[in-house]
Amino acid sequence: MIKRIVSLLLVVLLLIALLTACGGASLSGTYKDTATGMTSFVFKDGKASTSVMGIETPLGSYEVKGNDLYIGGVKAGTVNGDTLKITMAGFSAEYKKQ
Repeated sequence: MIKRIVSLLLVVLLLIALLTACGGASLSGTYKDTATGMTSFVFKDGKASTSVMGIETPLGSYEVKGNDLYIGGVKAGTVNGDTLKITMAGFSAEYKKQ
């Protein structure tokens, strides 16, 4: 009887852990491009900006739905852990969180 209760409790705890881990991705901080390191995206307080060689340009608000990144309501890329892949306007690049 005790084994069944412990087993059931263990299963419940594992399910809670899995459901918590499967939540949508989120962004905050700076993500630098992996190819040259000259461009980056900054995500802070619900706003996104990009920086090219130190010159920052605001892009507007952003939202993450599942693993998809939307900037200004337009799908801009995907998020996978600490990796951001931007694919918009014929441009594709990978960024890593700093």
